[in-house]
Amino acid sequence: MNQDDLEFPATFDQEFVLQDRQRGYFGRNVLKGLVDGMEGFLEEKRRTPGFRSMGPVALGGFLWLDDSELTGCLARFAHTCVVVSKPCVPAGSRGWLSTPRGTWEILPTMAAYC
Repeated sequence: MNQDDLEFPATFDQEFVLQDRQRGYFGRNVLKGLVDGMEGFLEEKRRTPGFRSMGPVALGGFLWLDDSELTGCLARFAHTCVVVSKPCVPAGSRGWLSTPRGTWEILPTMAAYC
Protein backbone atom coordinates (compact mmCIF):
# COMPACT_ATOMS: atom_id res chain seq x y z
CA MET A 1 0.00 0.00 0.00
CA ASN A 2 1.23 3.47 -0.90
CA GLN A 3 1.72 5.71 2.17
CA ASP A 4 -0.11 8.53 0.35
CA ASP A 5 -3.25 6.37 0.51
CA LEU A 6 -3.07 6.03 4.30
CA GLU A 7 -5.62 8.08 6.19
CA PHE A 8 -7.78 7.84 9.26
CA PRO A 9 -11.28 6.39 8.70
CA ALA A 10 -14.29 8.72 8.93
CA THR A 11 -15.29 7.04 12.21
CA PHE A 12 -12.16 8.59 13.74
CA ASP A 13 -13.76 12.06 13.49
CA GLN A 14 -15.85 13.07 16.47
CA GLU A 15 -17.57 16.34 17.33
CA PHE A 16 -18.97 16.86 20.80
CA VAL A 17 -20.70 19.63 22.76
CA LEU A 18 -19.57 20.52 26.27
CA GLN A 19 -21.89 21.57 29.09
CA ASP A 20 -21.36 25.27 28.29
CA ARG A 21 -22.39 24.59 24.65
CA GLN A 22 -18.85 24.97 23.36
CA ARG A 23 -17.91 22.50 20.61
CA GLY A 24 -14.96 20.14 20.69
CA TYR A 25 -13.39 18.09 17.91
CA PHE A 26 -11.34 14.93 17.70
CA GLY A 27 -9.82 13.53 14.52
CA ARG A 28 -9.34 15.22 11.18
CA ASN A 29 -11.59 18.22 11.92
CA VAL A 30 -9.60 19.67 14.82
CA LEU A 31 -8.10 22.46 12.69
CA LYS A 32 -11.50 23.32 11.21
CA GLY A 33 -12.90 23.49 14.75
CA LEU A 34 -10.09 25.83 15.77
CA VAL A 35 -10.72 28.16 12.82
CA ASP A 36 -14.51 28.08 13.38
CA GLY A 37 -13.99 28.92 17.07
CA MET A 38 -11.67 31.82 16.26
CA GLU A 39 -14.11 33.14 13.64
CA GLY A 40 -16.93 32.93 16.22
CA PHE A 41 -14.80 34.86 18.71
CA LEU A 42 -14.09 37.58 16.14
CA GLU A 43 -17.79 37.85 15.29
CA GLU A 44 -18.69 38.13 18.99
CA LYS A 45 -16.11 40.90 19.44
CA ARG A 46 -17.56 42.77 16.43
CA ARG A 47 -21.04 42.60 17.98
CA THR A 48 -19.93 43.55 21.50
CA PRO A 49 -16.67 45.53 21.43
CA GLY A 50 -14.91 45.95 24.76
CA PHE A 51 -14.40 49.24 26.55
CA ARG A 52 -11.14 50.89 25.43
CA SER A 53 -10.27 47.82 23.38
CA MET A 54 -7.48 47.82 20.81
CA GLY A 55 -9.20 44.91 19.09
CA PRO A 56 -9.17 41.13 19.43
CA VAL A 57 -5.85 39.38 20.03
CA ALA A 58 -4.71 35.86 19.11
CA LEU A 59 -1.93 33.97 20.86
CA GLY A 60 -1.02 30.55 19.54
CA GLY A 61 1.58 27.84 19.23
CA PHE A 62 1.77 25.45 16.29
CA LEU A 63 4.01 22.73 14.93
CA TRP A 64 3.53 23.98 11.36
CA LEU A 65 1.79 27.10 10.12
CA ASP A 66 0.93 26.07 6.59
CA ASP A 67 -2.89 26.06 6.51
CA SER A 68 -4.35 28.93 4.45
CA GLU A 69 -7.65 29.02 6.39
CA LEU A 70 -5.81 29.28 9.71
CA THR A 71 -3.36 31.97 8.54
CA GLY A 72 -6.23 33.90 6.95
CA CYS A 73 -8.16 33.79 10.21
CA LEU A 74 -5.11 34.89 12.23
CA ALA A 75 -4.66 37.83 9.84
CA ARG A 76 -8.16 39.09 10.75
CA PHE A 77 -7.14 39.64 14.39
CA ALA A 78 -6.00 43.15 15.35
CA HIS A 79 -2.86 41.67 16.99
CA THR A 80 -1.40 38.17 16.68
CA CYS A 81 1.52 36.36 18.31
CA VAL A 82 2.30 32.85 17.08
CA VAL A 83 5.08 30.48 18.12
CA VAL A 84 6.04 27.78 15.63
CA SER A 85 7.94 25.15 17.57
CA LYS A 86 9.56 23.26 14.71
CA PRO A 87 13.15 24.24 13.93
CA CYS A 88 14.13 25.60 10.54
CA VAL A 89 14.46 22.70 8.12
CA PRO A 90 16.56 22.03 5.01
CA ALA A 91 15.53 23.65 1.72
CA GLY A 92 12.72 21.96 -0.15
CA SER A 93 11.14 20.18 2.79
CA ARG A 94 8.23 22.32 4.12
CA GLY A 95 6.96 25.46 2.40
CA TRP A 96 7.99 28.77 3.91
CA LEU A 97 10.21 27.10 6.51
CA SER A 98 12.59 26.10 3.72
CA THR A 99 13.89 29.69 3.60
CA PRO A 100 17.26 30.13 5.36
CA ARG A 101 17.21 31.46 8.93
CA GLY A 102 15.89 34.97 9.10
CA THR A 103 12.54 36.66 8.56
CA TRP A 104 9.70 35.43 6.35
CA GLU A 105 6.54 37.22 5.35
CA ILE A 106 3.69 34.75 5.83
CA LEU A 107 0.93 37.25 5.19
CA PRO A 108 1.14 40.98 4.48
CA THR A 109 0.49 41.64 8.18
CA MET A 110 2.56 38.78 9.66
CA ALA A 111 6.29 38.22 9.79
CA ALA A 112 7.95 35.06 11.04
CA TYR A 113 11.38 34.90 12.69
CA CYS A 114 13.69 31.95 13.12
